[in-house]
Amino acid sequence: MKILKPWQKVLCILMGITFIFIGFASLPQVFVSTREYQKITAVISNIEKEYSYVGEDNEPRYTAYVSYKFDGAEYSNVKLGACSSSTMVGNMEKIFVNRNNPRKILSTSPLRYMILLFPFIGMAFILIPIYPAMKENLWGRGFREKHRPVYAKIDCVDRNTSIAVGDKCPFKIIVTYRNASDGKIYKFKSANIWKDPSDIIATRGITELPVHVDWNNPKLYLVDTRVIYSNTVI
Repeated sequence: MKILKPWQKVLCILMGITFIFIGFASLPQVFVSTREYQKITAVISNIEKEYSYVGEDNEPRYTAYVSYKFDGAEYSNVKLGACSSSTMVGNMEKIFVNRNNPRKILSTSPLRYMILLFPFIGMAFILIPIYPAMKENLWGRGFREKHRPVYAKIDCVDRNTSIAVGDKCPFKIIVTYRNASDGKIYKFKSANIWKDPSDIIATRGITELPVHVDWNNPKLYLVDTRVIYSNTVI
């Protein structure tokens, strides 16, 4: 599993903002005002095929142009927008025509509603880098308040080699606790710590850490490592 680097987090946030901006900026093209636009039938008069780059695997893009009559005037080869490869010259196409500027047209294709997904896609991009911190702050705080801590003995500090940022792996503190209620020994692991806490633990003589456990489901727990970097020694 890879953790996002700072530049990747910034990129996700910028992409999210861009998607949200495009989505909201395109709303007038989705929800067309009947006062401003009138729906008419046009004919596909031309289709342009272009390539974004040179290469064998390059897929062409098609742009449709239409001709139509509106309010007694004829308009030829007005750009409608992207179309599929199956669109043919001579096909009839429903369009919206701006009453005040008849050369300004919009497609009536249901595909235009796809733009409504852009703000949600943008939110998803923004949540990618901030969700882990939100989860830790909101879920962790509530879990600590709901479950009283027990104090577990520190066994060791291990590297979590399943996660890496570049060539760096985080650390996990392994603790054990004997539950007097059932006589079982439970082993708990802390969340990832990116700075090796071994020296601080040894220097400060920390031998135990508080662990908040849901004893109805001991797989749900939280090893509280805040004491390592606080002024309080257990």
